[in-house]
Amino acid sequence: MISIGVKGLALYMTAGEARKRRILHDYKYPHPAGHAQATYYTEARSAIKRYHESDEDVTVLMASYAALKMKAKISRGRRSTKLEHNAAAVIAYVPFSRNYKGLRLQKRPQLSLTHGNIKITMQPDIYAIWRKRPLILKFDFSDRQPEPRLVKVITQAYLLAARQSGISIKPRDVAYCEIRRGRIHNGSRIGSTVTRDIEAACDNIDAIWDRL
Repeated sequence: MISIGVKGLALYMTAGEARKRRILHDYKYPHPAGHAQATYYTEARSAIKRYHESDEDVTVLMASYAALKMKAKISRGRRSTKLEHNAAAVIAYVPFSRNYKGLRLQKRPQLSLTHGNIKITMQPDIYAIWRKRPLILKFDFSDRQPEPRLVKVITQAYLLAARQSGISIKPRDVAYCEIRRGRIHNGSRIGSTVTRDIEAACDNIDAIWDRL
């Protein structure tokens, strides 16, 4: 079975023909730098998790922000830049957190969406019970506006994967969160055009994988 991350699928579906092959090539023959990119905001995610586990005590976020700023100040080069970016993500979550008060964190599921010979892997940043419903949140800490179609693909893939795993979830229960821009994007209905486009993309990936 061919395995590809949900971000890779979304990038593939929003790329031009020449770049599509490069994206798939990088997944078939991964480079260590890809792991570094995936873990870039580990400190910010950990701080947010501690905040929700502390009954949403905002001083937890403020303390994490201060600690990251201090570490950035005594670090150099890329390490300092990374810590500064994580600090910016943490302080941006202070106003953003008002959108989701009262979360009860649950163990994050390792989700996957299978179509034919393709397995799309993903893990939410937060999986919680909120207002008596399961909730999946995926964070975007960038200050740049994401490509709208990329966001739709990611939210829809999470919705489909959760349904495949047996989680009773509705489109409004899946959210792509632009933390620094304060914006929230929810999933679409299961039978939407995005769902059919994901299935078609999986078929295309399967068809060309062996020729990469």
